[in-house]
Amino acid sequence: MKEVRTLVDDLEHQESTRQVWQMPLAVGTLVVVGLVLGFFAMKMGSRAPSAAEAKSFSCQLDMWDKRSGEIERRLRQARPEISYSEIQMQLKIERPYVIAEAKVDCDARSK
Repeated sequence: MKEVRTLVDDLEHQESTRQVWQMPLAVGTLVVVGLVLGFFAMKMGSRAPSAAEAKSFSCQLDMWDKRSGEIERRLRQARPEISYSEIQMQLKIERPYVIAEAKVDCDARSK
């Protein structure tokens, strides 16, 4: 009988200890989730681009479309057997240079 009472006391002690930790853990979890959601909300709520920025970006994309076609035609003329993946690799390499050139040209046009 004494052993049963000891077991019941141990279970009650464990339950009360668990209840003591449940509230701080729940609050801590809610705080962490709130911070993560707040961080993503701030990143997603960035300002909309201005009309000049949108126009410049559109100009850059137009120039990239034109130049990428020229690069592809040049590669196909130089090597007719070139594969599509090789063309894409070359475009990936040349893209930063074309975009940088487009930024300069588009900024000069907008002034």
